[in-house]
Amino acid sequence: MVRSVCTPLAACLVLLVLRTPVQAEVRSVDPGKTFAAPCAAFASAVDGDTIEIDAAGSYVGDVCAMLRNNLTIKGVNGRPHIAAGGKNSGGKATWVIQGRDTTVDNVELSGSHVPDKNGAGIRQEGRNLTVKRSYFHDNENGILGGADAESVYVVEDSEFANNGAGDGQSHNLYIGEIKSEGASGSPAVRSNDSGGCSSTPTPNSQIWGSFMMLMLAAVALRRRFK
Repeated sequence: MVRSVCTPLAACLVLLVLRTPVQAEVRSVDPGKTFAAPCAAFASAVDGDTIEIDAAGSYVGDVCAMLRNNLTIKGVNGRPHIAAGGKNSGGKATWVIQGRDTTVDNVELSGSHVPDKNGAGIRQEGRNLTVKRSYFHDNENGILGGADAESVYVVEDSEFANNGAGDGQSHNLYIGEIKSEGASGSPAVRSNDSGGCSSTPTPNSQIWGSFMMLMLAAVALRRRFK
């Protein structure tokens, strides 16, 4: 007869194992690696992971939602291009970001079109988004974000071109009421719509002036290219 022995020490060790958080890691995306496409890496990610997408891969039609928080999504060995290829996630976008505190760095997103003409390269549903060195073009919206009075958007050294469905309701960037937003070194080149950028920051936004400069630059550049 085999007896099982459970001591207080053993119980503590079990609790320690159960409470140990999963460690964040770098997940590499490349056809020859564990993850052949970004969405497969997003699905396996844990909070805090870095997803490195190799520009050598082809990622046409790789659309999805991502749920984790504190993700860093970064293009390496050049700028990877994720073309929607006639597909969308949830009738919304190429990437639907539902987690909070996401950073997208050095990625190209193009060709998002959906039946309601509101398809976005990124549909931001989580709180706080930083976009760096990225290129959004030929989408119905470059980035589309909902209202969240506590959310912060930052766009750095990125380009938006030829976004908009031409219906007066879609833009290079369209963001609802948020806490603050900032843009630096980000040309909003020609839009296919009457408005390149639209947003409603809360009155206490500390960088409202920077965003207004972005909007004025969008108008000036749009006139230049007409």
